[in-house]
Amino acid sequence: MGLEGGFGRISGGRNTNPYFLSTILTNPFVDSFVFSPSIMHTFAGSGYVAGDSGWSDSLSYSIPGGGGFSATAIYAFGEVEGESEGKVGGNVFYRSGGLVATAAVTVVDYAADTGDAADVGDSQTAVLLGATYDFGVATLSAQFQNISDDQGVGDLNTYILGAAIPAGPGSVLAAVAFTDYDDFDERLTVTVGYNYAVTSAFDTYVAFMYDDDDYLDDDGYVFGVGGRYRF
Repeated sequence: MGLEGGFGRISGGRNTNPYFLSTILTNPFVDSFVFSPSIMHTFAGSGYVAGDSGWSDSLSYSIPGGGGFSATAIYAFGEVEGESEGKVGGNVFYRSGGLVATAAVTVVDYAADTGDAADVGDSQTAVLLGATYDFGVATLSAQFQNISDDQGVGDLNTYILGAAIPAGPGSVLAAVAFTDYDDFDERLTVTVGYNYAVTSAFDTYVAFMYDDDDYLDDDGYVFGVGGRYRF
């Protein structure tokens, strides 16, 4: 359900989390839930951001873009009837030439049992800063993420660097993410791969990921070859 006009766009129901959009649009592996270090340290598996990539029972408002700027705000109601707590978030994008820069924030209140898996305290605040720049010979990206929980792991910082380098008919992709827990462990994830866009809708890839989380006994390795068709 949505309404769009000169005032912007309002939509209700299940909406994409603006924090998720800022995450995927400023890293070379975009929205891969298997190979993207950004996603692995944010939403996938043992990722640290509560609230998921999409929010149900939510209202979203996007302002009309202008001067390279665009912004979206979102609010989702709690899952427990009679409770007022929920979650709120938003993002801002700036685009100019080869530059894409973004900032995003989410605040999730666990008191209403919002159904989020990462229930580590009374509330969580996550902030993301990201940017990419296309230099022609390569597109470089960087992200910084801070997550603060009232309890559980406390504060943690994530630093992410990435690159996409044209090579032959496709591009070599590389990214590294490092998360430093507050008085806890560390996590390092590195992915390298090659992506070839056969058409605007279909692409093929080969990728390898190494994941070292101090909390776990063993390191993780993932290798994959495949193709994706986007409808």
